[in-house]
Amino acid sequence: DFRAPWVTASGFGSISRKGQTLSIHCAYGKLEVKSLKLRSGPQSIRIGAKTPATRTTKAAGGILLEFSSPLSLAAGQTLSMS
Repeated sequence: DFRAPWVTASGFGSISRKGQTLSIHCAYGKLEVKSLKLRSGPQSIRIGAKTPATRTTKAAGGILLEFSSPLSLAAGQTLSMS
């Protein structure tokens, strides 16, 4: 388990892992994500009660998770994958 900050020109927040759940929280501003590379494909992906459309492909060393349109996390929103 871990928790670490992330900072970009458009916002900041935290990324954390607890058990099998990876969470990216936006505390201020926004975070736009087109894709994520993970070790294994998640069973569930949520932003609150919504499930974003994604496509997964095999990549060197893991899985590439691509969002059908760039995902934009606003202040107070959390992307959770488990």
